[in-house]
Amino acid sequence: MPPKAPVKGKPKAVAKKDGAKPDPRDPQGIFSAQFDFLDANGDGMIDTKEFRHGLISAGWSQDELSDLFDKIDVSHDGKISREEYLNYHAKKESKAMSLDPKKVFEEMDQDKDQALNLRELAKLIRKVENEEGFLGDLDFSGYCKEQLAAADTDKDGKLNFAEFVPWFKGFIHHVESIRDKFEQELLERKQARDQAPAPAAPDPSRFSGDGVWDCPLPAVVGALEAAWAKKKIPLLIDDTMEDRETLDPSPLELFLQYGGYTLLEMKRMVVEVNMQKVKPLDTAMEEARQKLVSAIKFGNVLCVLLANSVPPIKSKFNADDTLPLAIFDGNLVSAVVGAVVGSSQIEGSWVEKVIRKADDCAMVRDKFNVLVVTKFRREDYEDFLKEDVPLDHMQHIHVHKVKKAD
Repeated sequence: MPPKAPVKGKPKAVAKKDGAKPDPRDPQGIFSAQFDFLDANGDGMIDTKEFRHGLISAGWSQDELSDLFDKIDVSHDGKISREEYLNYHAKKESKAMSLDPKKVFEEMDQDKDQALNLRELAKLIRKVENEEGFLGDLDFSGYCKEQLAAADTDKDGKLNFAEFVPWFKGFIHHVESIRDKFEQELLERKQARDQAPAPAAPDPSRFSGDGVWDCPLPAVVGALEAAWAKKKIPLLIDDTMEDRETLDPSPLELFLQYGGYTLLEMKRMVVEVNMQKVKPLDTAMEEARQKLVSAIKFGNVLCVLLANSVPPIKSKFNADDTLPLAIFDGNLVSAVVGAVVGSSQIEGSWVEKVIRKADDCAMVRDKFNVLVVTKFRREDYEDFLKEDVPLDHMQHIHVHKVKKAD
């Protein structure tokens, strides 16, 4: 995933308004540009919804966002001002600039043996990872071992100070290069959003009936709302990319990725469990449960991505206490939306079995829902999926690029 934001680093130059003096806390305007990106409605404040949606598109997980929001919102009024945002980054920048390899080494050398062992080095890497999220999907333990092995020139299993200094400088440079790349992506997304034409209002009559709905990509939000209003789980037949075998995301997948949806990649899950055998089924199902609970807790849509695969959901990749088949039934999903955990509305429902006490989930948020996406062709998808995917309670929607008739 992309590095977490807000971030610091070597900012890209941002054009300033004529006559405007640069803010000494943000001389090149990079953090102001980030603020403008997150401030989706342009009212000069970032509320929790804007904050969550903007940072999820940048790779943050739901569980990390509330703590960060509170750190920046020093006035505790439920909104982040530009002043608060710039002040937060100024403090982070100042702290980063003061990093001294000798001081860092001495702080991490807990047993005072003038060397860092694997545990001490891992503690340093974890500290940076918790702040910056630079590792993405890399295995933390494996990464730490690789870093130690690469820097340990005398092969004694530790880093002395002479070995630590060049490693540390390279490590910080690597983290900053990831930040730089992310900052550029943020600016590009903001520019694309500012230049994009306003979408036309969907025609309500377009999405009705029980057959396969025809939907151009710009109208997909209207189609989703119409399907959920019918208490149906939308099954999007993704026809927005000509090359269905490419590993690149389709335009529809990019829309979902940057739209604040919680993505559950079923094809990847099946490959890791069944083919590569790098992950036990129980572990994969628990990870899926955590994504489901995150969507419930924060009021997001759980988007189940099938890609061009047929995951055996009915026979293997479902369980009442992790990923229940109930989430593919719109009636059972809508029955619990807005309900408080522990209430009679939740008692005996599928949610009661999925949520753990440690999840700290108080209710099923109003915006929670589910959708499914397949990349099989319209003429083929049903034959491929009907035996393994619960299609009965879904509204099938063919999503394609805009045609002249649209």
